[in-house]
Amino acid sequence: MYNEEDELFARTMIGVIKNIEYMNSRTSSKTWGKEAWKKIVVCVVSDGRAKINPRTRAVLAAMGVYQDGIAKQQVNGEDVTAHIYEYTTQMTLELKKGIVSVKKGSTPVQMLFCLKEKNQKKINSHRWFFQAFGEVLDPNICVLIDAGTRPGRSSIYDLWKAFDREPMCAGACGEIKALLDHGKALVNPLVAAQNFEYKMSNILDKPLESAFGFISVLPGAFSAYRYVALQNDKTGQGPLEKYFAGEKMHGANAGIFTANMYLAEDRILCFELVAKRNCSWILQYVKSATGETDVPTEMADFILQRRRWLNGSFFAAVYGLAHFYQIWRSHHSALRKAAFVFEFIYQAVNMLFAWFAIGNFFLVFRILTVSLSGDNLLGTAGFILSVIFEWLYIAILVTCFVLALGNRPQGSNKFYMTQVYFWAILMSYLLFASIFITVKSVQQQVSENGFSFAQLFTNKLFRTLIVS
Repeated sequence: MYNEEDELFARTMIGVIKNIEYMNSRTSSKTWGKEAWKKIVVCVVSDGRAKINPRTRAVLAAMGVYQDGIAKQQVNGEDVTAHIYEYTTQMTLELKKGIVSVKKGSTPVQMLFCLKEKNQKKINSHRWFFQAFGEVLDPNICVLIDAGTRPGRSSIYDLWKAFDREPMCAGACGEIKALLDHGKALVNPLVAAQNFEYKMSNILDKPLESAFGFISVLPGAFSAYRYVALQNDKTGQGPLEKYFAGEKMHGANAGIFTANMYLAEDRILCFELVAKRNCSWILQYVKSATGETDVPTEMADFILQRRRWLNGSFFAAVYGLAHFYQIWRSHHSALRKAAFVFEFIYQAVNMLFAWFAIGNFFLVFRILTVSLSGDNLLGTAGFILSVIFEWLYIAILVTCFVLALGNRPQGSNKFYMTQVYFWAILMSYLLFASIFITVKSVQQQVSENGFSFAQLFTNKLFRTLIVS
């Protein structure tokens, strides 16, 4: 947690408490039941005492977790690093129309609140959890949830069940959903596009990767890890050592490759778990475990988020491919290693396509717009439009590169929105071009040779535009 508002914190906390209540209600379970709450500790790590939202702090105080006036900057002349509060609360939260209220709950919740004195980034918060509290609590499964992500009623249990069924499961993630407010948020095209992207990832990418046993990224917003699998070996090398290497680079002179790679340190952790020496850990996707999270609604915020994600994920993917040989040092079976080889080839091809995506898109644009200038299509009008769109395309693309050199997308929001409108118009024109050319090609085929389904695929233009 950083400076999230009380509404975002309450959304997550309500989901966590409901999950604990659900596990308490599983009276027939050998692990859970009426005393299930005693086996669960909710650890809240806040990044910076000066940064925490006052209303969020007030909510924690109302729950009995936080005590005001105790925290000091120094004790006996030494700087304080963090303030730790422990409490078993029976209070729960209620969120109605953006207003957070506290009421008496039915299930006790063991809470550990760590308020860091200084803002030291998210990776440092994870180090507090894994290497400070983890060593004391010695948990079996650790579930990571960002403030603002609301887990489903039984999502945490569903994640735990994946580890219970598969002893060699080192990490698992659920389905991340965009928070849509009963569909109202879909009116915003940016939210709708992100919702579509999340769905495609959860329907196509994650299940495929899970079938092979290696998921390229377990989202930090909602994922779980087996604590034993994360531990370093006797020499101090292992998943956590690689994961926290990025923390030392803040303010240091790290290389471009390394600095970008650690923008997505969770991808590094996934690879290190699967490739851990003399181990045979795998990663799994659990569709029934869902978590709703808010997505950027403004273009500048969206670009800021995706720039970090794309930079980090690209360099982390290169790191994974470059260190693929580490898989052979693991204890995975020959069949599993063969599956990993196939998956890494698939990821390499994906990365190759992503690298040439800008060029490929321009080629499609050029072929379609020039094709419309044919005498049997739009003729001169099509040629004029193709020239205008081509120059606009190049101008907007160059502007894109120039804006990318800046560090504050918020200061160039109008330029970015202008580009969005242009690309929307361009895509509409390309959609019209592909449909128009296809219809004309079919009509020409029918008039010359009659119609048959097989003949459509012998038409070069139709085959290139539609089938490819």
